[in-house]
Amino acid sequence: MKVLPMECVTMKGELAERANANFARLELAEYAPDRLFQPAGYSWPGDFEGRTILAWVLLSRATGKDALFLEEVLEKLPGYYNERGYLGMIHPKGTLDEQQLSGHSWLLRGLCEYYEWKRDSRVYGWIGNIVRGLLLPAAGIYAGYPISPGERRQEGEAIGELTGEKIGAWYVSSDIGCAFIMLDGATHAYSIMPSPELKELIEEMIARFTDIDFIGVSMQTHATLSALRGMLRFYSFHPQEDLLQEINRIYQLYRQTAMTDNYENFNWFGRPDWTESCAVIDSFMVSFELWRITDDPGCLGDAEHILLNGMGYGQRPGGGFGCNVCASGGHHELKPHPDLYEAYWCCSMRGGEGLARAVEYAFLQDSETIRLPFYHKATVKTSWDDESIAFTVETSYPIEGETAIKIESSTLKQARKFQLYIPAWVDPSDVKLSLNGEAVPSEVADGFASCEGLFREGDVIRLSFPVGLRREQAMQGDERSVTYRHGALLLGADGELYVAACEHKVNDDPRGTGSQEAPIYLGDGEYLFQSSQIKLSPVNRLFYKTTEEAKQDHKMVIFP
Repeated sequence: MKVLPMECVTMKGELAERANANFARLELAEYAPDRLFQPAGYSWPGDFEGRTILAWVLLSRATGKDALFLEEVLEKLPGYYNERGYLGMIHPKGTLDEQQLSGHSWLLRGLCEYYEWKRDSRVYGWIGNIVRGLLLPAAGIYAGYPISPGERRQEGEAIGELTGEKIGAWYVSSDIGCAFIMLDGATHAYSIMPSPELKELIEEMIARFTDIDFIGVSMQTHATLSALRGMLRFYSFHPQEDLLQEINRIYQLYRQTAMTDNYENFNWFGRPDWTESCAVIDSFMVSFELWRITDDPGCLGDAEHILLNGMGYGQRPGGGFGCNVCASGGHHELKPHPDLYEAYWCCSMRGGEGLARAVEYAFLQDSETIRLPFYHKATVKTSWDDESIAFTVETSYPIEGETAIKIESSTLKQARKFQLYIPAWVDPSDVKLSLNGEAVPSEVADGFASCEGLFREGDVIRLSFPVGLRREQAMQGDERSVTYRHGALLLGADGELYVAACEHKVNDDPRGTGSQEAPIYLGDGEYLFQSSQIKLSPVNRLFYKTTEEAKQDHKMVIFP
């Protein structure tokens, strides 16, 4: 089942608001052409430029708006290439700079997305130059990438730097494993210009990557998840069961050991120093693509929680994205990192792809079915050969479980099916589905309820299921640690009462904390325990605060 092209969807509501805010952020001074291109000595050549181009292209498609600086930047880009057609210095033959490879993965991704959109022959040539000049010379060298824990210094700052060490053929980074971010760019280039040589190099990269002891070497999770996205793309061309098993193994390792309780990440395996929205967005894409391949409802559930809670908390009021304190294990508080409130040099641009992919992932289609794996307000137009349909989606989700699909126009000649996502925490017996007011059998299969018909203009499909307070065991805490959710939304205790919330005991009633008192539902996903005045509210509302309020935000999200 394929995603609908973004041009088929006019997104409305919160997702559109967040995407537009991020797009506006990426057109401020830091991203203007006179500041976008980095100096010759920049230690991440291609990174800043590539992430920005990628975000501009995808947000243009997702919002229908032209990117203010995109065409000017592409005009100027060749003037910054070295004589071999890429950015940065030319290293001696047989040596590789992993930060240069990592940065050029983003540049390849941006150029590939632009080429697939516009079919610009000059951009196709630039992609080929990077592949021939920088990437293919890495053949035979990736197999010797240093993966021994004893070889790598397990320390690093928010912006990784070359350590000054050369291990074998490699100039290595404090962002351990960032060389494998190039799996994403290499496989994207391969999708456009496949060759036996590039395929062999990708297979060499995958073989070395899957040999890594991710925890032992303290691998960067952003690099890990970007590499998994590349492996998933390669799997789409060359499906092999052992490759899929490796992808799933590594994703589950990440999920079990390095995902926080608001679905963000440890920046490195084994080091919960801070979260990084770049990796959170990678995890959203990996979990969704794994679901598409495997039909595992757990992967789709992960994608929904990552989008609502991880990305939801990571986006700032100005539209950019930043880093947060890890809410996991011994640290029960969630708050923006005091020194990394917005990572404009990486996370804000990755937010562009994340939000654009959320638009792209909202609707899928095959020869018989339109599937909604998420609920967003939108208008959609799509077709099958000479048949077409247009519809609007109105929804109160994730606060309430009410969604309506209204058919605006239809030339269907045969019956088609709408499949609507039912979260795993919903009791299937509570699901209500109707067509024009008449109940439709709402059997849930593989996480979806279905409504089939020869839909005509004016038809209305309605879905309803209850959304309320839930208690779940914490992902990274001990067995007695719990989190509270309103449906899929993680809840936290606000402000000065979070210490009281931490000390408040939990009884066996999932609706209550402390005494036998049941919380009062205040609406909008918020709850109040009257005796303690502890208020629980969704954590994903940082975006709607003022900048000063957001910087001071802190929530207790893991409870004893």
